[in-house]
Amino acid sequence: MRRLNLLISLLICSPFLYGCDLETSQPATSQSTEVSIRDTELSPGPTPTWDNLSTEMHVTLTSGLRIDEYALQDSPDLEPLTFVPLQGSQQEILSQHEEERSPTYLNNSFFTDNHYLMSADFGDQELVAREVITSNENKPARLTIEVMLSDNVIYSIPAGDVSPLMPLQGLWTFDGHWVVEVATVSQTYDARHNENVFQALGHIIKDSEDLNQSNAYLETFGFQLLNGKPFYFFSRDGEIGFSYDTQETRLGYTSVPHYGCCSAAELNPRPAKNMVSFFAQKNGDWYYVEIGVFE
Repeated sequence: MRRLNLLISLLICSPFLYGCDLETSQPATSQSTEVSIRDTELSPGPTPTWDNLSTEMHVTLTSGLRIDEYALQDSPDLEPLTFVPLQGSQQEILSQHEEERSPTYLNNSFFTDNHYLMSADFGDQELVAREVITSNENKPARLTIEVMLSDNVIYSIPAGDVSPLMPLQGLWTFDGHWVVEVATVSQTYDARHNENVFQALGHIIKDSEDLNQSNAYLETFGFQLLNGKPFYFFSRDGEIGFSYDTQETRLGYTSVPHYGCCSAAELNPRPAKNMVSFFAQKNGDWYYVEIGVFE
């Protein structure tokens, strides 16, 4: 109830929030070590092709990942989500990997004792991540994410201001490792437009290590297991790329919408067990992209 009351006080989806859109911070400059998609070795055979280097890429990497990029005529429309590709139709594109898009992961989140939590098996123990809200009369409410193993806190990270966005974005375990994804939110007031503005920055924590710090990323987001291997997006040097099974690949995108809420959530990446689909921008142009291991 405490979180509910705080969220109600924020007037979720009111005109002040303009649809509850959350903005991600702009990329900063840092030393880059990842490879470009065009420098990545491709698997042999006729399947990998570059249909049009200036508009789209359709390629299979040696890791087995297939990248299918579709240039759009304009930005996607929301409610309902629709997009118009330069070639073909939305229905034709979505039908190609319709079966792979269906097997999704079970929701491991729940509420208890006024906390929002996620849980996962970790060996013979239960790993839990939870939101903790602290507030007093003189300061606005703040959030912290705690990771607990056998009721002991093994890691905590500040998650910023209370907002329409749930800062606890994911909890995963695999091969003896645990991962928690946290969106830290900062709130400012735009007096010119008379609105509250929220900015969200993603952090992926693996075994208590913040990957933003250890890999010189501005941001990490969208963690999932893809074909059983760790996958996530990262921002570095003004570009969005992805890491798959510890191998980094640059994609050249300047923006991949994520952490949106309300209607803007339609543009968030959509994970499945063997693929992920998302929208992206590059040089002012919009794209719909699917990355996965396809039989």
